[in-house]
Amino acid sequence: VYWDNGSGFGAPGPSDWTMRFAFKLDKAAIEKWKKSEESRPFSIDNWIQFLPKNKKWSVYYPKKYFSNGNVLIEENGILLIHESTNS
Repeated sequence: VYWDNGSGFGAPGPSDWTMRFAFKLDKAAIEKWKKSEESRPFSIDNWIQFLPKNKKWSVYYPKKYFSNGNVLIEENGILLIHESTNS
């Protein structure tokens, strides 16, 4: 998702962006992420909108939340990453 911050007059201003990624991890990568600093839960609704609707990509398992806005769902080996100029 991109936002054009230009006012519509003259050259557009800098734009903000938000990107969400979903990765499938192997066991070694899962263990590495589990050792990272945890944070408190937050909404993952924005990821659910674009993930495939099958059990392999189910996010309805216990989650580990990280202060950098990432979520690990170990049961399915899913890593959700959020990058944005707005957060």
